[in-house]
Amino acid sequence: MRAALFILLAPFVAAAAQSPRPAAPLSRLPVKEVTIFKDGHAFIVHEGRLPTDPAGNVSIDQLPTPVLGTFWPFATDRAATLVATVAGRQQVRGERPAVSLADLVAANVGAEVTIAADSTGPIRGTLLSMGRPGAVDSIDAVGSEIVLVATSSGVRAVRVGRVGDILFKNPPRQVLSYTEQKNRLTLKLGWGGAVPSAAATVGMGYVQQGLQWVPSYRIALNGKGGATVSLQATIVNDVVDLEAVTARLVIGVPSFRFRGMIDPMALQDALASLTESDNVRRLSNFALGGLRTQVSDYASVGGADGATEPRDLEGARHEDLFVFTVSDLTLKKGERTTIPVAQYQVKYSDLFALTIYHMPPQEIPLSNQSPEQLELVRKMNRPTVMHKIRIQNGTANPFTTAPALILRGDQLLAQGMMTYTPNGGTVDLDVTQAVDIQVEKSENELRRTPGATRWQGTDYSRVDLNGELTLTNHRDTPVEVEVTRYLLGAVDLAPGGGKASRVNVLEDDEYLPPRFAQWWNWYSWPHWWTRLNGIGKVQWTVQLVPAVARKLSYRWHYYWEP
Repeated sequence: MRAALFILLAPFVAAAAQSPRPAAPLSRLPVKEVTIFKDGHAFIVHEGRLPTDPAGNVSIDQLPTPVLGTFWPFATDRAATLVATVAGRQQVRGERPAVSLADLVAANVGAEVTIAADSTGPIRGTLLSMGRPGAVDSIDAVGSEIVLVATSSGVRAVRVGRVGDILFKNPPRQVLSYTEQKNRLTLKLGWGGAVPSAAATVGMGYVQQGLQWVPSYRIALNGKGGATVSLQATIVNDVVDLEAVTARLVIGVPSFRFRGMIDPMALQDALASLTESDNVRRLSNFALGGLRTQVSDYASVGGADGATEPRDLEGARHEDLFVFTVSDLTLKKGERTTIPVAQYQVKYSDLFALTIYHMPPQEIPLSNQSPEQLELVRKMNRPTVMHKIRIQNGTANPFTTAPALILRGDQLLAQGMMTYTPNGGTVDLDVTQAVDIQVEKSENELRRTPGATRWQGTDYSRVDLNGELTLTNHRDTPVEVEVTRYLLGAVDLAPGGGKASRVNVLEDDEYLPPRFAQWWNWYSWPHWWTRLNGIGKVQWTVQLVPAVARKLSYRWHYYWEP
């Protein structure tokens, strides 16, 4: 009987004895530093000391998903050099708690048991496996529906659903060992003929998507020309656990030529296609400038100690990119955090701006007007002055494009958009409509001159118009207003200090009204329109004293085919 049981159990014992040696998990190769870009890519550097196998190599059982051409493994051990790096799928042994009946059966092959089954008597024997014999040490066996038991009369197959309970003669093993196919990265090391050490210092660097920083600003105005600008960073981590790492937050536009393509070392079934063919980015020389970038340490901000007070961080310029360094950043995969980065004292001035965009010439029929068109016409016929603030960047760092919350004292004024502003530059942010500055616009046609010009055998009429803007300041204090008027055609006259110019309609879209559909595309413009006409622009800077109306006049013309 014992000989028969040995023959039955032999395949299962042999399978357990031949289980592969566990590989060192990637979590034991910690992240040392990360360089995080705003577009969701990051340059991640792992480095640590890991055990070697008998051949002197280091194995890792998880692989990153790097952008094509950015994966660079390395060895910094004095006694070893990196010979090659191999990525493949291998059987890896693992363990987990046995928490179900199926787990206990798979974990206790060879145990003597008594099984109580529905509508049958007790079954006494030795557990063989769950399901097929070859799956005794496989995680796939746990999902099987049959329990195999070697009894004195033969091997019984019992459905799992019929098993009431199992009585073990001896205390059962409560840890399930299994093998599964997993990715494995092996760093093959050369030891120069010497006996390999028990451990080696290795690492790898790569660019991968999934780690991003999102900037935002808080601008507190003191009402006397001074403002406190605070920068905070929201870091989104969907890549790998970070434990007390050095993080570099980059201001600037990185260039990733192979963005969207996965490196073959990731063992993906197929390479992802390029998703932004119209705006393909080149690989960042900054990110790959060195696997172990050495820079000065800056102030620790929002690290593991949970500091919340903002500190001025001295940034560093690298080529065309600007970097803030954050020390001791701890953030698990799947977590997000918000940390203060920098705080500046700057100067600002109140600015009032009136921009009036062009309307279609009256000769253009707006038949079958949509609600969107009618709303646009209504709004453009009621011009309003916008209150803005103009911030002078007198700091050593640039401002990056980000949402900006604007406050005066404890009063929230608005949320605007900070745009990229180099040190020494200025940036304007909208606050609100200045309803206490009244604007009236009147325009009329002066005359039409038939046959005023001839082009490609066709005569065109000239239409002359004039206009007037009346601004009245109902505030208690004087204000300065920057006025801009866009016109279809060419400006002829702009008295009162007006500066006339023409817009480059091929490259500059400043003449199109923001936040509205571009009515320019609603109409099929004739081929001669841009040849004979264009977009005119008049600008004034005027001082408005309280309760006194200021008039601004202008004259312009355009050509039209009768």
